[in-house]
Amino acid sequence: MKIRSKKAAIFASAIMLTFSLVSCGSKDSSSSENKVESNLVGNVDKDVNVSSDEMPYGATYKQLDTQYDGVPIVVEYDVRFVQDEEGKLVSDYFSAISTKDGEKLKSVSYEKLMDTRIKDNNCSDIQKLAELMHDSFATEHNIGSDFTFNFLSMQDYKKEDSGFDFSVYDNAVLAADPNAKINSKAAVPVYIMYSDSEANGRELITPENGAYTSMGVDVGDPGYVWICIYNIDGKYYVIY
Repeated sequence: MKIRSKKAAIFASAIMLTFSLVSCGSKDSSSSENKVESNLVGNVDKDVNVSSDEMPYGATYKQLDTQYDGVPIVVEYDVRFVQDEEGKLVSDYFSAISTKDGEKLKSVSYEKLMDTRIKDNNCSDIQKLAELMHDSFATEHNIGSDFTFNFLSMQDYKKEDSGFDFSVYDNAVLAADPNAKINSKAAVPVYIMYSDSEANGRELITPENGAYTSMGVDVGDPGYVWICIYNIDGKYYVIY
Protein backbone atom coordinates (compact mmCIF):
# COMPACT_ATOMS: atom_id res chain seq x y z
CA MET A 1 0.00 0.00 0.00
CA LYS A 2 1.31 3.43 -0.89
CA ILE A 3 1.14 5.70 2.14
CA ARG A 4 0.84 9.48 1.85
CA SER A 5 0.54 12.08 4.57
CA LYS A 6 -2.65 14.04 5.13
CA LYS A 7 -0.84 17.14 3.90
CA ALA A 8 -0.13 15.40 0.60
CA ALA A 9 -3.72 14.26 0.42
CA ILE A 10 -5.04 17.80 0.66
CA PHE A 11 -2.91 18.85 -2.29
CA ALA A 12 -4.30 15.93 -4.26
CA SER A 13 -7.84 16.97 -3.36
CA ALA A 14 -7.16 20.53 -4.46
CA ILE A 15 -5.81 19.35 -7.81
CA MET A 16 -8.95 17.30 -8.38
CA LEU A 17 -11.07 20.37 -7.66
CA THR A 18 -9.11 22.40 -10.19
CA PHE A 19 -10.25 20.07 -12.95
CA SER A 20 -13.91 21.07 -12.88
CA LEU A 21 -14.72 19.30 -9.63
CA VAL A 22 -14.50 15.85 -11.16
CA SER A 23 -15.79 14.26 -7.95
CA CYS A 24 -18.93 16.39 -8.11
CA GLY A 25 -20.37 15.44 -11.48
CA SER A 26 -23.79 14.78 -10.00
CA LYS A 27 -25.67 15.48 -6.82
CA ASP A 28 -25.17 11.92 -5.64
CA SER A 29 -21.44 11.92 -6.28
CA SER A 30 -20.89 15.30 -4.65
CA SER A 31 -22.04 14.13 -1.25
CA SER A 32 -20.94 10.51 -1.43
CA GLU A 33 -18.61 8.97 1.10
CA ASN A 34 -15.19 8.31 -0.39
CA LYS A 35 -12.83 5.80 1.18
CA VAL A 36 -9.35 7.20 0.73
CA GLU A 37 -6.75 4.49 1.08
CA SER A 38 -3.89 6.98 0.87
CA ASN A 39 -5.01 8.74 4.04
CA LEU A 40 -4.50 5.73 6.29
CA VAL A 41 -1.81 6.07 8.90
CA GLY A 42 0.56 3.09 8.97
CA ASN A 43 0.78 -0.05 6.88
CA VAL A 44 -2.02 -2.58 6.73
CA ASP A 45 -1.34 -5.99 5.25
CA LYS A 46 -3.51 -6.74 2.24
CA ASP A 47 -4.78 -9.94 3.88
CA VAL A 48 -5.96 -8.14 7.02
CA ASN A 49 -9.57 -7.04 7.14
CA VAL A 50 -10.02 -3.70 8.90
CA SER A 51 -13.48 -2.31 9.57
CA SER A 52 -14.15 1.38 8.99
CA ASP A 53 -14.61 1.88 12.74
CA GLU A 54 -11.03 0.74 13.32
CA MET A 55 -9.51 3.09 10.76
CA PRO A 56 -8.04 6.43 11.88
CA TYR A 57 -9.48 9.82 11.04
CA GLY A 58 -9.12 10.54 7.32
CA ALA A 59 -9.84 7.03 6.05
CA THR A 60 -13.31 7.97 4.80
CA TYR A 61 -13.83 11.46 3.43
CA LYS A 62 -17.01 13.21 2.39
CA GLN A 63 -17.10 16.46 0.45
CA LEU A 64 -19.80 19.13 0.41
CA ASP A 65 -19.87 21.22 -2.76
CA THR A 66 -21.02 24.78 -3.32
CA GLN A 67 -23.16 23.90 -6.33
CA TYR A 68 -24.86 20.74 -5.16
CA ASP A 69 -24.86 21.06 -1.38
CA GLY A 70 -25.34 24.80 -0.96
CA VAL A 71 -22.25 25.52 1.15
CA PRO A 72 -20.35 28.77 0.50
CA ILE A 73 -16.93 27.04 0.47
CA VAL A 74 -16.17 23.43 -0.50
CA VAL A 75 -15.45 21.48 2.68
CA GLU A 76 -14.34 17.89 3.29
CA TYR A 77 -14.23 15.79 6.44
CA ASP A 78 -14.32 12.23 7.71
CA VAL A 79 -18.00 11.38 7.79
CA ARG A 80 -17.49 8.85 10.61
CA PHE A 81 -16.49 11.64 12.99
CA VAL A 82 -18.09 14.83 11.68
CA GLN A 83 -21.77 15.47 11.07
CA ASP A 84 -22.94 17.32 7.97
CA GLU A 85 -24.29 20.11 10.17
CA GLU A 86 -20.77 20.65 11.50
CA GLY A 87 -19.27 20.59 8.01
CA LYS A 88 -21.70 23.28 6.88
CA LEU A 89 -20.97 25.26 10.04
CA VAL A 90 -17.24 25.29 9.29
CA SER A 91 -17.89 26.37 5.69
CA ASP A 92 -20.14 29.22 6.88
CA TYR A 93 -17.62 30.34 9.53
CA PHE A 94 -14.69 30.67 7.16
CA SER A 95 -16.94 32.21 4.52
CA ALA A 96 -17.95 34.87 7.05
CA ILE A 97 -14.29 35.73 7.61
CA SER A 98 -13.42 35.62 3.92
CA THR A 99 -16.30 37.88 2.86
CA LYS A 100 -16.57 40.04 6.01
CA ASP A 101 -20.17 38.89 6.40
CA GLY A 102 -21.47 39.89 9.82
CA GLU A 103 -24.82 38.15 9.46
CA LYS A 104 -23.18 34.87 8.51
CA LEU A 105 -20.76 35.17 11.42
CA LYS A 106 -23.73 35.74 13.70
CA SER A 107 -25.41 32.58 12.38
CA VAL A 108 -22.50 30.36 13.51
CA SER A 109 -21.86 32.12 16.83
CA TYR A 110 -23.23 31.49 20.30
CA GLU A 111 -25.04 34.77 20.83
CA LYS A 112 -23.99 35.62 24.39
CA LEU A 113 -20.35 34.78 23.70
CA MET A 114 -20.55 36.74 20.44
CA ASP A 115 -21.75 39.78 22.40
CA THR A 116 -18.74 39.38 24.69
CA ARG A 117 -16.36 39.23 21.72
CA ILE A 118 -17.91 42.38 20.25
CA LYS A 119 -17.43 44.23 23.52
CA ASP A 120 -13.93 42.90 24.19
CA ASN A 121 -12.75 44.01 20.75
CA ASN A 122 -14.36 47.45 21.00
CA CYS A 123 -16.59 46.77 18.01
CA SER A 124 -19.95 48.47 17.59
CA ASP A 125 -21.69 45.40 16.16
CA ILE A 126 -21.18 41.95 14.60
CA GLN A 127 -20.40 43.47 11.20
CA LYS A 128 -17.46 45.38 12.63
CA LEU A 129 -16.28 42.20 14.37
CA ALA A 130 -16.41 40.27 11.08
CA GLU A 131 -14.31 42.99 9.42
CA LEU A 132 -11.83 42.92 12.29
CA MET A 133 -11.54 39.13 12.12
CA HIS A 134 -10.92 39.31 8.37
CA ASP A 135 -8.16 41.88 8.73
CA SER A 136 -6.60 40.12 11.72
CA PHE A 137 -6.64 36.81 9.86
CA ALA A 138 -4.90 38.37 6.87
CA THR A 139 -2.18 39.81 9.09
CA GLU A 140 -1.73 36.74 11.30
CA HIS A 141 -1.45 34.36 8.36
CA ASN A 142 0.44 36.72 6.07
CA ILE A 143 -1.85 36.22 3.07
CA GLY A 144 -2.75 39.82 2.24
CA SER A 145 -6.12 41.50 2.59
CA ASP A 146 -7.50 40.51 -0.83
CA PHE A 147 -8.04 36.79 -0.19
CA THR A 148 -10.86 34.36 -0.94
CA PHE A 149 -11.14 30.98 0.74
CA ASN A 150 -12.16 28.28 -1.73
CA PHE A 151 -11.41 24.90 -0.18
CA LEU A 152 -11.44 23.56 3.41
CA SER A 153 -10.31 20.22 4.76
CA MET A 154 -11.07 19.24 8.34
CA GLN A 155 -8.01 17.15 9.19
CA ASP A 156 -9.05 15.77 12.57
CA TYR A 157 -11.79 15.88 15.19
CA LYS A 158 -10.34 15.92 18.70
CA LYS A 159 -12.95 15.26 21.37
CA GLU A 160 -12.62 15.37 25.15
CA ASP A 161 -11.07 11.91 25.31
CA SER A 162 -8.20 13.07 23.05
CA GLY A 163 -6.52 14.90 25.92
CA PHE A 164 -7.10 18.33 24.41
CA ASP A 165 -7.62 20.98 27.10
CA PHE A 166 -10.94 22.74 26.47
CA SER A 167 -10.92 24.68 29.74
CA VAL A 168 -10.22 28.08 28.16
CA TYR A 169 -13.16 27.68 25.79
CA ASP A 170 -15.44 26.20 28.44
CA ASN A 171 -14.68 29.15 30.70
CA ALA A 172 -15.37 31.64 27.91
CA VAL A 173 -18.78 30.10 27.18
CA LEU A 174 -19.79 29.82 30.83
CA ALA A 175 -18.56 33.34 31.65
CA ALA A 176 -20.80 34.67 28.89
CA ASP A 177 -23.71 32.41 29.87
CA PRO A 178 -23.52 30.48 33.18
CA ASN A 179 -26.66 28.56 32.19
CA ALA A 180 -25.26 27.25 28.90
CA LYS A 181 -25.56 23.47 28.59
CA ILE A 182 -22.49 22.16 26.76
CA ASN A 183 -23.42 18.80 25.26
CA SER A 184 -20.25 18.12 23.26
CA LYS A 185 -17.04 19.80 22.10
CA ALA A 186 -14.31 19.19 19.54
CA ALA A 187 -11.09 20.86 18.45
CA VAL A 188 -10.69 20.82 14.68
CA PRO A 189 -7.53 21.53 12.64
CA VAL A 190 -8.41 22.88 9.18
CA TYR A 191 -6.33 23.12 6.03
CA ILE A 192 -7.41 26.14 3.97
CA MET A 193 -6.90 26.81 0.27
CA TYR A 194 -7.24 30.42 -0.84
CA SER A 195 -6.69 32.70 -3.80
CA ASP A 196 -5.96 36.41 -4.06
CA SER A 197 -5.36 39.04 -6.70
CA GLU A 198 -1.69 38.08 -6.98
CA ALA A 199 -1.99 34.30 -6.71
CA ASN A 200 -1.87 31.94 -9.65
CA GLY A 201 -4.57 29.44 -8.74
CA ARG A 202 -4.95 28.06 -5.23
CA GLU A 203 -2.49 28.58 -2.43
CA LEU A 204 -2.36 26.60 0.80
CA ILE A 205 -2.11 28.30 4.17
CA THR A 206 0.86 26.52 5.73
CA PRO A 207 3.35 27.07 8.57
CA GLU A 208 5.71 28.61 6.03
CA ASN A 209 3.38 31.55 5.42
CA GLY A 210 2.35 32.17 8.95
CA ALA A 211 -0.41 29.78 10.05
CA TYR A 212 0.86 29.70 13.62
CA THR A 213 -2.03 29.90 16.04
CA SER A 214 -1.82 29.65 19.81
CA MET A 215 -4.10 26.62 19.78
CA GLY A 216 -1.89 24.86 17.23
CA VAL A 217 1.19 25.43 19.34
CA ASP A 218 -0.63 24.09 22.39
CA VAL A 219 -1.34 20.73 20.74
CA GLY A 220 2.06 20.48 19.09
CA ASP A 221 1.14 21.09 15.45
CA PRO A 222 0.86 24.70 14.29
CA GLY A 223 0.46 23.70 10.65
CA TYR A 224 -3.30 24.18 10.65
CA VAL A 225 -5.89 26.81 11.45
CA TRP A 226 -7.65 25.51 14.57
CA ILE A 227 -11.23 26.09 15.64
CA CYS A 228 -13.54 24.63 18.29
CA ILE A 229 -17.01 23.28 17.59
CA TYR A 230 -19.37 23.16 20.57
CA ASN A 231 -22.86 21.77 20.81
CA ILE A 232 -24.69 24.03 23.25
CA ASP A 233 -28.32 23.39 24.12
CA GLY A 234 -28.67 21.12 21.08
CA LYS A 235 -27.13 23.40 18.42
CA TYR A 236 -23.61 23.53 16.98
CA TYR A 237 -21.50 26.70 17.14
CA VAL A 238 -17.95 27.72 16.30
CA ILE A 239 -16.29 29.02 19.47
CA TYR A 240 -13.76 31.74 18.78
